[in-house]
Amino acid sequence: MNTDQLKSFIQVAENLNFARAAEILKITQSAVSRQIHALEDELGTKLLHRTTRTVTLTPAGISFLEDAKNVIGRLKIAEQKLQRHQSTNLQVLTIGCQSEANLDLLFGFQDDIPIKNDTVYKELFWIPLCCIVPAAHPYAARPELAKEELYLENIVVCNSYAIPAKAAEMQNQISQHILPESTYVCENLQVLLTLVRAGYGCSVLPQMNFVNSDICSVP
Repeated sequence: MNTDQLKSFIQVAENLNFARAAEILKITQSAVSRQIHALEDELGTKLLHRTTRTVTLTPAGISFLEDAKNVIGRLKIAEQKLQRHQSTNLQVLTIGCQSEANLDLLFGFQDDIPIKNDTVYKELFWIPLCCIVPAAHPYAARPELAKEELYLENIVVCNSYAIPAKAAEMQNQISQHILPESTYVCENLQVLLTLVRAGYGCSVLPQMNFVNSDICSVP
């Protein structure tokens, strides 16, 4: 089983048309058919019912479609991560201990680390807060912004422990100056980024490098 077989099956399953799948994949219709046959032979089951006029999914095909899409989706995410690492200054931090003593380390923002008497905090680097906006937003071209400039915008606020305390505090400060109907509240970082990407509003997060170019961070 390979990714070409999975991609061919997904396109045929979603379009129920071999010719359309071949057009999308930019290969011949016979190549799509061969990929599907090879996949079915390897799985030992029919994924599609085919006649001269129609294409339909078998029960096995319906079940396999979601798994195939998940596999291709995970591979795409892995590829984007590698591309991001290649375009940034990625460094390796190696941690070791010569003795048999336990070595406990916690990486995070200072305000979010549990306070204990035996905890030593060492700052590795400082990350500024940024306004997160869609790439098409007028603010995306600005070198920097004042928080007061966000009072006229819709705001996306995230109630999640994954958001550093300073960023959450800034989000809440800004939202106090914005009408409730212009404030969108979500529960995790991925939803926040999705809402910003869709143009529902801007938000505040630590500066980060986005895999996709449809979101910008402005200090």
